[in-house]
Amino acid sequence: MIKKIIIILIIATFAIIYFALQASNAVVIAGDNEFTHSDISNLYNIEQQIAEVTGSNVITNKEDVLYNLVITSLQKNILLKNKIQLDKEKSIAFVEQNNPLKNLYKDIKGSLSENDYYKLIIEPLSTSKMFYEFYKLNNSSQKSAIKLLVLLKEKSVADVIKSFGLKLVTIDIPKTNKILLNEVGGKTGIYTKVIELGDNLIVANIVGYDDKYIKTQSFVFKKVSYKSFLSKFLSKDDIEFPIYSLYNLSDIVNKKGSVLK
Repeated sequence: MIKKIIIILIIATFAIIYFALQASNAVVIAGDNEFTHSDISNLYNIEQQIAEVTGSNVITNKEDVLYNLVITSLQKNILLKNKIQLDKEKSIAFVEQNNPLKNLYKDIKGSLSENDYYKLIIEPLSTSKMFYEFYKLNNSSQKSAIKLLVLLKEKSVADVIKSFGLKLVTIDIPKTNKILLNEVGGKTGIYTKVIELGDNLIVANIVGYDDKYIKTQSFVFKKVSYKSFLSKFLSKDDIEFPIYSLYNLSDIVNKKGSVLK
């Protein structure tokens, strides 16, 4: 009888320790973004559900989940420092209305508390999207291209080349780019927006058209990669692993493709 009681007490003790660990913080980012071991486990299970539907699984372990949560939390912190804040209702609408997996997300929503649904699903997805827009507007290549566009409103192409030593590059843009084709509307001259073309950003001087192409003489700027831009902002000092965490910094720094190296 005593032996059974001891066994029950041992099992109960391990159960208490397990549930206490699950409820404890696995990581804290920038002081106030906290994720528990339970959060990571729940999100890992959700990612497996999503993978069953999409047939593609980029989340192979819980360290992948941890990495993504850390990165989006760091992105959120950077946006806040730049006075950019997510609108909760708009973020929810973005995921639930515009996502191809919106019906699946409705099922997921029913399996989580309202707070966890926002913290684990909505906020990371919305933050990632908003940070990419922040990147497009604030990387050095984009800034240079926009400055040039402004300058070309006041100066001719020839004056810009003479004053700043810039070079024109012949670029033929396929007419299969229907959005751009509709926007230029058969006009020639400086196109009023920066065009993203592969690894380049171009300020296009449209010189004509043929059956297949929009013919341009363009100023070309090599696009700063998203990874390079992101790496410049991130700080490992903003990531804290409590002493009782099952994870540590090497789990995300040494991950293949990590931007924290």
